[in-house]
Amino acid sequence: MTINGSATTGGYLLLAVVWRDPLEADPGFPAVFDEPIPEIGCINFGASTSTGTCGSDPAGGLIIVNPDSSTDTSLARATRLAIAATGEISGDITVGQIFRMQAINPLATTPTGLISANVTAVGWDYPIGGETIELITAGKGITGNITAESDGFALTNQFSFARIQRVIVGPSTHQDVIGIQGDIRAEQGTIGSIFSSGPIDSATTELLKIYAGAGIHEIRVIDGSGNVLARDFKADIQATKAISDNLGDVNMYSATAGPCLGLIETAGDLYGAVRASSMGKIGTLFEPNTFDGIYARGAIYADITVDYNVNWSNIIGGTILGEVWIGRWMKGCVAATGGATGSGEGFIDGHIQSISIGRGDPVPTERDLGVSGDKFANFGPGLCGVDSAPFEPASADDWYDPASRGTDSGAIDGLIRAAVSIDKITIASVSTVWQHFGSNQNCKIYPPRIESPHIDWLSIDDFALGSVWSGNLDGTAMDDYYASIGDLEVGRMGSLATLWMRDWETAMVEYNMFGNIHVPAVPSDRLLQIGGILGDATHSVYDTSPLDEQICKGTLWLAPCETCVYIQLVSNDPRDPTFPRCNSMDDPRGQIWIHENEGLHGQVVINAANTGLPQAALWTGAVQVGETSSGCPLLELSPTPSSSEWESPHYDGLPAALGGGAVGLVPFALHRTACDPPADADLEAARTFLSSEFAGLLEPEIDRRVLTLAFYGHIGANHPTHHALTAFNGTLTTERGKWMTMDLDQDENDPRSRLVTITGNGVQYLLPGVYALAPVTESNTGAMLTPLVCMGTFGEGEAAPLAAGFAYTFELTPDCDANGENDLAQIAADPSLDLWPQDGLLDYCYWNVCDPDVNCDGNINGVDVEIMELAVGGDFTDFCQVNIPGYADGDFNRDGAVNGADVEDLENAVGGMCPW
Repeated sequence: MTINGSATTGGYLLLAVVWRDPLEADPGFPAVFDEPIPEIGCINFGASTSTGTCGSDPAGGLIIVNPDSSTDTSLARATRLAIAATGEISGDITVGQIFRMQAINPLATTPTGLISANVTAVGWDYPIGGETIELITAGKGITGNITAESDGFALTNQFSFARIQRVIVGPSTHQDVIGIQGDIRAEQGTIGSIFSSGPIDSATTELLKIYAGAGIHEIRVIDGSGNVLARDFKADIQATKAISDNLGDVNMYSATAGPCLGLIETAGDLYGAVRASSMGKIGTLFEPNTFDGIYARGAIYADITVDYNVNWSNIIGGTILGEVWIGRWMKGCVAATGGATGSGEGFIDGHIQSISIGRGDPVPTERDLGVSGDKFANFGPGLCGVDSAPFEPASADDWYDPASRGTDSGAIDGLIRAAVSIDKITIASVSTVWQHFGSNQNCKIYPPRIESPHIDWLSIDDFALGSVWSGNLDGTAMDDYYASIGDLEVGRMGSLATLWMRDWETAMVEYNMFGNIHVPAVPSDRLLQIGGILGDATHSVYDTSPLDEQICKGTLWLAPCETCVYIQLVSNDPRDPTFPRCNSMDDPRGQIWIHENEGLHGQVVINAANTGLPQAALWTGAVQVGETSSGCPLLELSPTPSSSEWESPHYDGLPAALGGGAVGLVPFALHRTACDPPADADLEAARTFLSSEFAGLLEPEIDRRVLTLAFYGHIGANHPTHHALTAFNGTLTTERGKWMTMDLDQDENDPRSRLVTITGNGVQYLLPGVYALAPVTESNTGAMLTPLVCMGTFGEGEAAPLAAGFAYTFELTPDCDANGENDLAQIAADPSLDLWPQDGLLDYCYWNVCDPDVNCDGNINGVDVEIMELAVGGDFTDFCQVNIPGYADGDFNRDGAVNGADVEDLENAVGGMCPW
């Protein structure tokens, strides 16, 4: 159909394709768009050959032109169109406004009515206003593209620019309904409602496009009664395209009003992609909608991207295999309920592939949220709690029941939940803080939660309040509550944050831990790392300004970090951050609770970032191991334990009582009680032995004496053999550690160790005396020696050295002939054994005391002098006199000093004159 002409000033064309009964009054133009036109105008509209077609133009469709001017579109823009057909509407149709376009035969027993036309509404110029497209509906399907255009775009007047009010296919659920296969676009305005009883799918490899510039109210796959249908949904949906592409141009926006994505709903699978600036409650329009979000009873394969906030809204699917990315903040839930069907590699029912909340740009980096120029400054990034008690579905179907969605203005709950597993979660914060207003906070009363039996990777910058656990609502035993977590990274845990986990690969709290971590056990090859404080936030030690800042380090909120209240849940429920309670009392301390008796096989590290904070401030909380019949800790390592042997940070209790593991405060100190022999034992009785025992020269070698130094944490060194500790005795100032063998007691499957074993080197006697083993420091060693350092630490720079100041002492008594008897006792019994020189050593031991062949090459010449000079200088590479008491370290003349006199006397001996 072609109409020629142009519009006069203020003129307009009302074009209604309807049937007029000549015996009745003129029906006129339809009065309302959302009531069916009973006067069907034709079977088909726009086709050039079909029977019953309205119009006969070979090009089909509807063409409105000015024959005198090809550029004059005034009449088309001033045309309001209504079409009623029972068959097909085809061709290209371009007018100012589509008031109502229907292709429906209400008398047909099978679905009829197809809109294959490419329909474009360019913006109604007549001043009475109205949406650009009010309603397009077809009984069988829409295969053409529907486009609403306009001359401009403004958020303040979004409903008057390029708005599509409603698009409907159905309501028949017959298999012949093809649904929506064409694009629907209002890129300078909004889309109200899209309903289809058939699939929403382009039926090609190219995704169907549903684009709105400033918001989509709802897209639903439903029948005429509102029942959600199992139809697949494949589309590229962009609800706020004009905003998403120009984020910096938005001057007006909020999470609770304005342009958003409201509702996407199907009982089938959702493919493609979804993007919006925000998701949330738009308000009631023509179809009541108080339960916003994305609901797919099958699988969600689509990536879902929300630039800013999700408020009063939910993302629910049987399984969520696309990525969910929320730039700023969420009050609502993301849940994979189970119940989806699928096949192929990578399909997992009840699974969430990836979710990110609060990682968008910009995000607030300062604590004075609410005073910056950021249009979202009142909303801190992360996951928020809600005002309603936790949702407890009886089955997966309850998540999709509209009756369940009004718990907190449409937010079912404040949580992330997967029935089976989650690959990746990364969140800026988890708290009850809803909005910031300057220095004040508006908070929700029920804490948010993360629930899944398995989480492969979990990262939370500020875990201020809430729970992470398995989500097993049917569980009754504590073992039911633990989530298997692969890698855990938390910036900071507040005092009402709780975590139940097992089977982790890595687990670290980067800053401070004032909450609760529950584990069944710490395996021998696992670490649990706290970067800074394990503390009781109410402790008086934090009542100073510098420590006030430290306890809030890593949080996005205002000091003192948590100012919001919460409602206690059931006392026997892991969703309550204070569960479990010992003797029904809440415990305000930061706690690591290892529930199995003797369950600490591995290592807990406190102050792993080596913060430099005072030791007294670093450990005011508790590490608890085991459980009594009354549900209280069996052993407690804390500043005020029930037994003094477990008083932190340097407890005396042996690792065996914990399960073989340890809790260590960086820098790690010597565990004096756990040393072998114990460092606090009597020197004479326990740590005095023959020099031959220490050197390993007795037969059998099983009699060799081994010392074991134990520390509270894993230790290491770049060269962890014999340069890790220094050794001095009371008579010689020369460092003797080089004549000892020092080994980290490591297993080939786990290089971490808390033990250092020390023995003689197997060939060299050390002089009798009391020796002190001390850590290598810059003040007591040369550049060639490597200090022991604390392992299991993190942060910038090198690993922290061991705690300074410890000394492990032991005494050697002489046995130079390795007969297992003290030489002094032998000489006392027979003085003739020490005639020359009378030095307390058996003369027998000086059989080659004046041998100048110091390189053992069988020759006595100038080379020996050169080797002696090198030895005096500290280079013993070719110096072979290692079995001779007294000068194995270069003291050739045995005067107690290593200097040029030793070289001079060696030179005399080469010439045939012994120096004594």
